[in-house]
Amino acid sequence: MGDNHIIDGTNAYAPLPEEEGGYISTRLDGQMEYYHKACVRLKKEHNILSILGIVFMALISFFTLAIDDWSYFKYVISLLSVASTIFASVLVLRKTNEHQANFRYTYELLKTEKVYYLNVVEDYAGKSSRQRAELFITRCEELMNSENKQWLKYSQAERGKESEHEN
Repeated sequence: MGDNHIIDGTNAYAPLPEEEGGYISTRLDGQMEYYHKACVRLKKEHNILSILGIVFMALISFFTLAIDDWSYFKYVISLLSVASTIFASVLVLRKTNEHQANFRYTYELLKTEKVYYLNVVEDYAGKSSRQRAELFITRCEELMNSENKQWLKYSQAERGKESEHEN
């Protein structure tokens, strides 16, 4: 089966997950699926809110021309303005486009790393099975941790902004 390694800095030893094919199936594939689905969801959300905002703003101009013919158009215009403002605000607050790009970037890096590992190319060439597995797991975890750190940094910055506004 191979040598053991220390888990979480403790004295608990276990085989490297990839030695049994476990890391890819139990950790990496699930994470890649999460990044892919989140990316698709965020892109769809961004596109829907953006398109609705654009359409509503265009309708405001159109309905403004007809306000003299039907006095209730002022209410329609007002509702379209409110909706457009809400859509634009949600896009700014949620930063869907930025988050989608980060998720896509992480997903693509993990996918590339997996291809290199499985095909024993680039830095994986010329290494033992154990060395390849250790390098692969380390790189994948660093990529995922990097994305998590970006999210944490963003989250803390947002909390800092909120506390500034409260004071």
